[in-house]
Amino acid sequence: MPEDRRSNQMQQPKANVDLQRADVLDAAAHLFAKKGFHATGMRELAARLQIKAGSLYYHIQSKDQLLNEICEIGMQRLSSNIDQAIAANSSLPDIIRSIVVGHAELIKDYGSYLDCYQNEYIHLAADVRERMRLRLVAFHHEIDGVFRRAIANAETRPDLVIRDARLAVISILQQLSRLAPEHTISNLERTAAGLTEILIYGLARQQSSQPSGAAACPAAAPTRSR
Repeated sequence: MPEDRRSNQMQQPKANVDLQRADVLDAAAHLFAKKGFHATGMRELAARLQIKAGSLYYHIQSKDQLLNEICEIGMQRLSSNIDQAIAANSSLPDIIRSIVVGHAELIKDYGSYLDCYQNEYIHLAADVRERMRLRLVAFHHEIDGVFRRAIANAETRPDLVIRDARLAVISILQQLSRLAPEHTISNLERTAAGLTEILIYGLARQQSSQPSGAAACPAAAPTRSR
């Protein structure tokens, strides 16, 4: 996983008054993503920040609160990436490209936040988990809206199953996060671009010719959002 924001700034000891909230969140996100929420201790977090363990609670309420904030930031960044892609583009191919390549760029600065959201979600407080669930539903609705508009504008097959198309996009985003530890950012962005073109080709309105008697495309089903 690429180093988080400001990681290069964590090499020198900081006075308590100089330690920023973002520094604490970055350090916690990195450790939670690498070791897991429960396996990360407060002494280890303090050591990464190069402060005394007892001083850590000057900056935080609890480890649980840190996880809550980290996951909410991860979800907010995911939503913002979708919003920006829709606002800056009009055609389906351009929106999909912007979403996927934008996600690869997002990993560079917020990869650990995204990992925490995806992998440590179960450890959130019940009320936070419910709030995050509702935000995830809204996130799905935004992607569904992209495909509904594409169908209405004849940019894709009229028989496209919206839920399947959304799952394809989300699967690519999740796969990029899994690939991140093994790839440089430039390689990850190239992979994102390649996966995007494959997805767009699969959504093309004109289907490739098939031999006589060949099975119909598996996605051929009434257009609907499940």
